[in-house]
Amino acid sequence: MHIILVGASHGWRLFQALKRIQGYGVTFKVTCLCVRGARFADLFWPQTVQKDDFLVVIPFGNDVHIRRFVKYDRFQKVFHLQKFVPYPKSYWDFLFSRLHEKLSGKNCNITVIDNFYRHLCCERHRHKGWLTYQTAVNKELRSQFKNTSVHILDHRLLFDNPRLIKNSALEYRKLQGDAVHFEDYMPIAKNLLKRL
Repeated sequence: MHIILVGASHGWRLFQALKRIQGYGVTFKVTCLCVRGARFADLFWPQTVQKDDFLVVIPFGNDVHIRRFVKYDRFQKVFHLQKFVPYPKSYWDFLFSRLHEKLSGKNCNITVIDNFYRHLCCERHRHKGWLTYQTAVNKELRSQFKNTSVHILDHRLLFDNPRLIKNSALEYRKLQGDAVHFEDYMPIAKNLLKRL
């Protein structure tokens, strides 16, 4: 199995976990095109794909919020969202159309992992409507590719105990190391392989 991974830092960390799974390089291989810190416009895409390839895309992680409102607490090692300013529908319509363009003509197995939630950190920076906004973006992403060959994967299904994670933001936050990334990507990597 050949997996082509496109994304930013989540994708890069997922790649590091995939390399530690037994069978890497023998039963499956991964081409990592991930760029840490990249927004959608800066992502690298494969020039060519084979019919049996698995293209796995984590597209919008760094596009969900305005960057100038994110501050890093070097003592707690946590990224804080200091102000929640949602992007308008036109912004997301543009990004979704660009994703359609990038995936069109790719004659392979395509899985898009929806946005991992971020900044569910402390009471001071817990913004009303922020989680609802992230959930709405993921819902619209699924709607955009309904009745297409592109599979949109709910990222919460990649965790162990997905039902618990779906129902509790607190349990979700416990998995995060810095309110953006996770402490352990191994469960995500293993569950992704099962679903491809």
